[in-house]
Amino acid sequence: MISGEYVVLDGAEALVVAVDRRLAVIGSEAARDRSGASIGGSPDPGRLPPEALLARQHAEEALGEVAMELMLDASALKSGDRKLGLGSSSAASAAAARAAGRG
Repeated sequence: MISGEYVVLDGAEALVVAVDRRLAVIGSEAARDRSGASIGGSPDPGRLPPEALLARQHAEEALGEVAMELMLDASALKSGDRKLGLGSSSAASAAAARAAGRG
């Protein structure tokens, strides 16, 4: 999604195109402490926006809690330090959802 990612929420149009760049995601089993509890994990829920908390809640309801670590590499969607505007947020969301679904 390269244009309209926010206004589409209000019924406006968005521009979506295929590009030859990819975001890479690697999922691995979450590190655990001696009791078997997952360590690390999600940021403090108090620091997340309400939209992220709601998305997390829906994902956990659909998939159950997924104890995994994700590493995202979005360097192909940048030129130096500059984002190219190729929908890296959408790509990261889709890649994380796919990895969690396989977990």
